[in-house]
Amino acid sequence: MTLKKAKVGDCKLSCEFLGNKIGQQTVYLKTQGTASGKHNFASYLSLSLENNILYLRQKQGGAIKTLYKVDMFKLEDDKPVSVPKDKRAALSSELNARGRFAQNSTTAALYKLKAFKKKRQKAKSVKEGAKEYVPEIQIQDPGDVKAELTVKGSSLTLTVNGQKLCQRQIKEQAAGGVALESAFGGFGQSQRNIADDVYDGAFKDLVITSPAGNWSHTTGSIFGTRSLTGSLIICNKLNPA
Repeated sequence: MTLKKAKVGDCKLSCEFLGNKIGQQTVYLKTQGTASGKHNFASYLSLSLENNILYLRQKQGGAIKTLYKVDMFKLEDDKPVSVPKDKRAALSSELNARGRFAQNSTTAALYKLKAFKKKRQKAKSVKEGAKEYVPEIQIQDPGDVKAELTVKGSSLTLTVNGQKLCQRQIKEQAAGGVALESAFGGFGQSQRNIADDVYDGAFKDLVITSPAGNWSHTTGSIFGTRSLTGSLIICNKLNPA
């Protein structure tokens, strides 16, 4: 969905992506040309939440470059668990469960002993270099993300959920349009959002101002289906002060 009459150059984007973790929601800035498919504008700067991974991309000269990428699970997980430790915990729980349903006390005691030994078994931690355990995304998992992107000339700053994650130089781009996109996340038919009435396509409090804050483009809340057809949108023409 292209926001008619919206044109931005240097700007500050604030937006809250609402919905479940499965799905893709994208805000395009400085778009040139028209799009008939995903990432199909001639050029743009985009912020996209895809299956709980946040991507910051820039397209110029036909080439798409990922400027920044972060897994939201890892960003929010302050006590990371390694794959070996998760596997150890799962096996220990399984042995304890077998003990609870054992046919006699002797067998139950053996299972409990095995579970105890498994729990005390050494397992490599994330700090020790083991891979972090990331659970499989479920369709009912909420995945709201609040992002703020500031672009001024060749300087860019990205803040997510109150954390400044990226501050870097980019190739300057001419002013261009603004567009929104919502789509399936590649999990097949199982990704149908059964927790809400609509598929992931809610852009709450989407506000675009100049870096100095002297003009704005505000939509309030935008709710869309997986194709963004029939979406409710309220637009105000950009009028630089």
